[in-house]
Amino acid sequence: MRRPRTAFLSWGKNQVNDSASAMRVGPGEKALIGDKVNDIQTWISSAVMDQETCLDGLEEMGSTAVDAVKSEMKKSMEYSSNSLAIAANFKIAPVTSVDKYVNG
Repeated sequence: MRRPRTAFLSWGKNQVNDSASAMRVGPGEKALIGDKVNDIQTWISSAVMDQETCLDGLEEMGSTAVDAVKSEMKKSMEYSSNSLAIAANFKIAPVTSVDKYVNG
């Protein structure tokens, strides 16, 4: 049985909402602590792999839409790759050095 597109869109929306909730920062909490940076890197890496898997699947099926989908996904794939490169270079300062800048 094929799932309707709305089910996939709903699933995607839920994933984005879950990710946003996981990144919420409470009062006095640091925004880019190690665990959250690791989560960001994992999510972006997963997005890159999902894009590649999608294209690989279309090619394996012999789909005539491969070139059109590649063209449509080009910018998204570039942005995802660039985002992963940026996240991979986040420097996580020890809490004491961050406190120095935040609290004076």
